Amino acid sequence: MKTADEKAFIVKQEEKKLTEMYSRILSGCVSKFGVDAEEVTLLGGTRLSNRKSKIRNGKKNKLLKI
Repeated sequence: MKTADEKAFIVKQEEKKLTEMYSRILSGCVSKFGVDAEEVTLLGGTRLSNRKSKIRNGKKNKLLKI
């Protein structure tokens, strides 16, 4: 069990490193090509024009208790 726990800990550390590296690579791509470039999607990101905007609701309808 001890070696399995140690290996799981190592895997989690390596995943964190990969996540940080991917984030840096994607940020570099955005800074070089722009937020709406095709290269962003090639790296697995989402282009700005493909993102959905949030819809804001005014007053929410309140249900009356009968």
